[in-house]
Amino acid sequence: MTERNTLPVDIETMRTSARTVLAPDAQAPSAPELDTLTLLLTGHLALVIPELERVASGRGDDDDMPRVCARMAISESRRKLGIKPGPGLSAHLAYARRLSRSLNALCDHYEELHADCRQIEDAPLPHSTGLLLQPRCGCSCHDHTGGASAQPSVSPPPRSRKIG
Repeated sequence: MTERNTLPVDIETMRTSARTVLAPDAQAPSAPELDTLTLLLTGHLALVIPELERVASGRGDDDDMPRVCARMAISESRRKLGIKPGPGLSAHLAYARRLSRSLNALCDHYEELHADCRQIEDAPLPHSTGLLLQPRCGCSCHDHTGGASAQPSVSPPPRSRKIG
């Protein structure tokens, strides 16, 4: 298995970017600001999607509801990324808001799955050679060098589930 060295996803920065157009008191951005924000949101989505996929794949059970929900949110976000905004500032703003809502949903799923992530070492199958009972978590926030300090590098804050 090939290991990738990546940094933990900066959820707070992603949420701050999303709030730019989702906050109740948000000011409508100018066309150039909206272009920049859309590129930023697209970049955030491009970063969080593979990380969320990696965290979700670390959970072995295909019937695991948080994993299923995360994969559905990933699929929906990819679908939204494939749609381009219509002409005009209002259509572009609506597109940015859709991307922002998708980004927030992916951040929620990342935090939920990551908070459950505790498998920081491979668990070998007893009396076997090279077979794993449970592989270690694949998310990027753990030390995968095999050193003694294989601890999560960040602790996600507790979050409340917002419905609606």
